[in-house]
Amino acid sequence: GMGAGTASLDTLGATRLINDNNPIILDVRTPAEYSGGHLPNARNIPLVDLEKRVGELPAKRPVLLCCANGTRSARAAKQLKQAGRDDVFNLGGGLQAWQQAGLPVAR
Repeated sequence: GMGAGTASLDTLGATRLINDNNPIILDVRTPAEYSGGHLPNARNIPLVDLEKRVGELPAKRPVLLCCANGTRSARAAKQLKQAGRDDVFNLGGGLQAWQQAGLPVAR
């Protein structure tokens, strides 16, 4: 594990993680925000539901968290750490940064 802290990745780091480590990509925004566009292959569990749904996430895979701008995903990362997940990464700047980098968005 990486200790208590959560790694915040820029878009390049997040892309590398996706390509190299097959993480669970978890979007913690509302379903309405998610349906407006999200990272390819992301699943949606809103932050308010995460605590009770954390068991849905497959074990032994890193988790890449994203939201609109990185705020909610940072909170989600803390929750996952407290739930005993080790490899938790936060997409710094969220979907805004992802889109600004010209990276693909799925709908």
